[in-house]
Amino acid sequence: MSSCSPLYGRINNFLINNKIDLHLKKLLACVSGGADSVFLLKYLRDEFPQSSLTVLHINYGLRGTESDAEAIFVENLCHKWETGFIYRKTVLPGGNIQKAARAFRLQCIRDYIKKHELDYALTGHHADDLLETALLKLLAGSGAAGIASFSVKKSLLLRPLLCLNRREIETDLKKRNINFCIDSSNAASCYRRNYLRNRIFPLLDEKFSSWRKNFYCSIENLRSFCNASAPLLLNNSLVKITGRALIFITSPGKLTPDFFYNVIYLFLRKNFPGLRFSRAFVLDTGRKILATRRALLLKYKTTHCIWNRGRIELLRPEEFFFTINTAEAVKTRNSVFRLRQLENREIPDFTRPDALYFSGIPQDEIILRSRKNGDALCYLGMSGSKKLKDIIIDRKISCRQQQQITVLQDKNGNIIGVFFPGSRHRHLVSSACAVTSEKPVFCLERFSLQRSRTS
Repeated sequence: MSSCSPLYGRINNFLINNKIDLHLKKLLACVSGGADSVFLLKYLRDEFPQSSLTVLHINYGLRGTESDAEAIFVENLCHKWETGFIYRKTVLPGGNIQKAARAFRLQCIRDYIKKHELDYALTGHHADDLLETALLKLLAGSGAAGIASFSVKKSLLLRPLLCLNRREIETDLKKRNINFCIDSSNAASCYRRNYLRNRIFPLLDEKFSSWRKNFYCSIENLRSFCNASAPLLLNNSLVKITGRALIFITSPGKLTPDFFYNVIYLFLRKNFPGLRFSRAFVLDTGRKILATRRALLLKYKTTHCIWNRGRIELLRPEEFFFTINTAEAVKTRNSVFRLRQLENREIPDFTRPDALYFSGIPQDEIILRSRKNGDALCYLGMSGSKKLKDIIIDRKISCRQQQQITVLQDKNGNIIGVFFPGSRHRHLVSSACAVTSEKPVFCLERFSLQRSRTS
């Protein structure tokens, strides 16, 4: 069936190279009525007649009667080509209209995919859209994650026309006498994307005839480099989850934390489409720099997980990982802790220098922090409380080791225990939380940067 258009073969090869199969699938095509989306609909109908195909058209009402005319055009096209049609109309709020329209469109796509159990949603984005987005990201100061983020597949959203440009698509439709709509707002250069498309790109075409092809290849090379480099970086990094954040503790050497973040972001988004992104921290232990970025691993298919020595591991429900809050992370030499409940027959080993045992406090009520002035503790063998400062003086703990002391407290601020560094100093536990056979026993373990997380 590729004889319908000489461009179909290029798209098929593009999908094969990206390991995407659309045969016998339930598909949702997003069609606005423009040349790219009409070409996409025609391609899907010709090449995959046995797949279930439905068209989604959204009317934002931004151009009055012109928007209504486009909706009627798409509906008639679907009726002519015997394709299911879904119509949505909305009124966008003020402010950033393009951002609001994109958010509404993505939400509609997610809703229909979930409601009708669809395999993929497809859009008509082409190579020129990729170049425009990449250049806008570059001018906005985005790193590799932003410049190379416009990919053929993002979870269940596909962009199969990225191997074609706008001119090829419009020329093909005109040769086959297939009508399409022209958005009058595309001529308005007040929008940044239109300004690039209407004013900047023609100048580049005049001076650099092959710049589009070269820029596209550079973006693909950047994406390939990031995907190839990420496993090597992750294999030498200690990664952990705490609450709603992911911590990367690494010594990237000459690599900046920003570059490290961008490489990891692209790799995880490509290889683990079920990830939910939240806040991430990249900690450069070599230069004591703490760089924070929004996004990275939070959950994978609703189960907490951790990247450990080159592979994703699921955490057991009873395991919780902690770190000192970010403001104190450098002071405490990036200590990472694991809290777990002892099994029935497991006996506490009080001789372990890297473990502290206590009883009676639910795991979700525990907070770890650095020591502060005024901390006091009533521990076993004491009739009253004693200031932590006096305990430090009695034990002759050095200033360097004082920065590594970790205080364990409940949500009400009551100190449960104190975790001292090194093997010479015994950890202290509050009398109220001493280990007994009548209450569940918990173990707080410290991990060093060199140790495996599964040890």
